[in-house]
Amino acid sequence: MTTISEIRRLVRPRLNARSDLALDKRSLILTPLGHFRRRIVLDSTSEARCFRPKVSVVPLFVEHHPGNLGWSRYLRHPFFDFLDGEEYRDDFNKKLDAIFESKKMHPRAGRWDADDPDVMDVLLQLVDTKILPELKKLDSFDEAVAFASRPENSLVPFEQQYYPRVLLAVAMGQLDVALDILERQPHVARSVNESQPSLYPALIAADRKELARVLHDTEAYMVKLLKLEKYWQPTPFPIELMSDQGVRS
Repeated sequence: MTTISEIRRLVRPRLNARSDLALDKRSLILTPLGHFRRRIVLDSTSEARCFRPKVSVVPLFVEHHPGNLGWSRYLRHPFFDFLDGEEYRDDFNKKLDAIFESKKMHPRAGRWDADDPDVMDVLLQLVDTKILPELKKLDSFDEAVAFASRPENSLVPFEQQYYPRVLLAVAMGQLDVALDILERQPHVARSVNESQPSLYPALIAADRKELARVLHDTEAYMVKLLKLEKYWQPTPFPIELMSDQGVRS
């Protein structure tokens, strides 16, 4: 198990020259922050001196709630990429033998081991080549929905994440979609009325100004709660940039 101080020791020297990533406890946060907290979380494990990185995306304009799980997936160590070759694809036992044999030859291979002097360089190379290009696209709400909809990014199917889907639909100006979810899911409607009592009346009235205010206030509250103010750059929501023809009448 790695501690936060150990993570800080591993990561900080490698972030001094970077402006796109910031260390927050166990997370490498993509900066500046917009509507989504995009990060690589370095989870602790039961194995001493090891951590387990995962990519995580959480909408900041959705208040903390059991239905706001965000979306994440764990990252496989790139050491195992060579096992994806054609020669292993149809031979499971051969693949297992290769893994075990490789671990004998390289005790740290395939493990995110804090004692490995190269582990953070390996992780940052993976982040730079594969993860950041994916996360940087998530300032687009369409891309964020596509990310959330992929099964590997969430244990709970996106279709069943009703609470964040309501706020996403509002943010995107899809007022009919938000109303339909609230009408079909009374428990979600109750939660919304408790946390954001003006949202449903504003939906009925198609009051874009009030809906945008609710989203901005919630986002500001979450940023302050998470103590991320220094990384945050408030920006308009899609609903504020739409023409009158683009919303429900």
